Amino acid sequence: MKKAVKIILIVVSLLFLMGLTYNVGYRLGYNNAQSKITEVKPKKLTLKQKALGITEDLDEKYYTGKPDPQEMLELVNKERAKVGVEPLKIDSTMSATATWKANDMYIRNYFDHDMPGTKYMLPEKYRKIVWDKCNISGENITDNAAGEDNHSQQAFHNFKTSKPHYKAMISPDHKLIGFGVAGTKVVFHFCQPK
Repeated sequence: MKKAVKIILIVVSLLFLMGLTYNVGYRLGYNNAQSKITEVKPKKLTLKQKALGITEDLDEKYYTGKPDPQEMLELVNKERAKVGVEPLKIDSTMSATATWKANDMYIRNYFDHDMPGTKYMLPEKYRKIVWDKCNISGENITDNAAGEDNHSQQAFHNFKTSKPHYKAMISPDHKLIGFGVAGTKVVFHFCQPK
């Protein structure tokens, strides 16, 4: 009887630890670009967030609903202002390419800058549009994988905490931006117009 109780206690303890490990891994997962994703809650930062240096705008609107282009533009431009860079303007062409990319990643269930089976971010017709419009272009992608964290602030946070994504977001070379959102996929397309 004592042996059976010990076995049950060991099994329950292991299951508890496995569940805890899964929950921590789920909450602090990594996207394909290896940028750390941390859970962000409105109004109050956790000690862990403070330790990571998270100081984003805690306005409630950025934490509700799906990622919104206008909200993300506000967050990006607030960050650009902090570092002394002029604000970006939303561009319909860049929004069209970013929307196409987000939809493609969502529909075909992938997460990568290059489309599956190619070495290109966009199909030729969209590449040509971008080449005709921009001297310099760039792309930020993220996957707000945790459904309850699929909002504007989470997408912004994912880019802010990844050095190459942050660098693209605050680059003074970029003047225009377009946003694409499909499911949990979020795409920023940047442009320095010709």
